[in-house]
Amino acid sequence: ALRLNAEGPLVGAPLPRSFSAAFNPVATARAEGVAMVTALGQPVSYTQIHASARHLVHRMSGLMKPDAPAVAVLSARTVECVAAQLACFLGGWTFVPLDPAWPLARVVQVLAAAKPSIVLTQTPALAAAVASATSAHGVATMALGDLLTAPTGDATEAPLPALARDPAYLI
Repeated sequence: ALRLNAEGPLVGAPLPRSFSAAFNPVATARAEGVAMVTALGQPVSYTQIHASARHLVHRMSGLMKPDAPAVAVLSARTVECVAAQLACFLGGWTFVPLDPAWPLARVVQVLAAAKPSIVLTQTPALAAAVASATSAHGVATMALGDLLTAPTGDATEAPLPALARDPAYLI
């Protein structure tokens, strides 16, 4: 289980036009502050989670289809899952949460209804199973891997297109 930091949001600024405009200043202001704590008690800083999410946005950008701006995430509640959800919001894509405890048939049923461009999974084996089951739908699959150690380079500074009118999640 993850715990969010108990500190409240920054106040006094006008309402931002995008999620990126709202989150980026918080991540910058609290760079080395604890954004969350893993189930094992390891702190994760705003810098770490923000860099991981932005790295994932840039990895996914080329795979997104204009007519399918959704990303399904099939993962337990981990830091990588939070980074994936944050990446969806930063990228302006709809987040579709999937429970790894569901049978594969249920996952495929939800994917057929949601029509995401990408399915992110917790492990490569799960990515392979989903890819095999959804091959006829043309859905890209990726394993989240260890995003906290992923190289970030210039990808952390590129502007991202999330707007207030974009859907946030689909259930």
